Amino acid sequence: MWYVEPDLQDLDISDPGEFEEGPSEFNLELRDLLRRHFEKFDRFDGESYNWLAHYLVFDQAHELDEFWSAKNVLDDLAKLRSRLREADDIIDRLPVPVGDAFRIGALNRSGLLAGDGTVDDSDGRSQERLEQTPYWQAYMAQDKFFKKVHLFLDLIEDAEEKAKEGEPVGKKAIEAWRLVEACVGLCERHPGTIDVPKAMNESGPFYRFLSDIFELFEIEELPTSSYRSWKRYVGR
Repeated sequence: MWYVEPDLQDLDISDPGEFEEGPSEFNLELRDLLRRHFEKFDRFDGESYNWLAHYLVFDQAHELDEFWSAKNVLDDLAKLRSRLREADDIIDRLPVPVGDAFRIGALNRSGLLAGDGTVDDSDGRSQERLEQTPYWQAYMAQDKFFKKVHLFLDLIEDAEEKAKEGEPVGKKAIEAWRLVEACVGLCERHPGTIDVPKAMNESGPFYRFLSDIFELFEIEELPTSSYRSWKRYVGR
């Protein structure tokens, strides 16, 4: 039996168990779907299905990232610039007591205050402990960011230049291709499980797997035509 152990230094991907709220409902559905299609091969233990789901979502989001609509991306960057400027203006015109409420709120939510509203600093490390609390970090992050937001707006210009280089999307079903690519990669990384066919019709293990995945990800294109077009333009 295989255990899927990722190299988190090589992949910019979070451990599925690191979030206090646990896996999302979608990830749980995906995990169960993968179990249905792969458990007959007796290759993975229970925890490995969480990782398989995690990998598939990561791959689907990052595959074929050279394709994008330049117009859509440029429109989004223009919105980003406008909204950051608006947010900066709003923060600047807040009354001082209201603006200071951010700092006070972060302190109150730190969990470090005693019942009398003071912080125990007997060891001289209260500031260090405060700086490790999430709300204080959020407060400091926004404070630092908006002091330099004008520089970030310059960086948006650089992003706009890059956005113009995107491979034209046209009518290509890019989201379907990304999902096909992710599913093919998953199967190829685990030989002896679901074979990736050279051609696909409406039968076979890979077709059934891809059909269920398309339904879960709410991809409207047909798995067969998506696989054929992926194979023609992208596939190996």
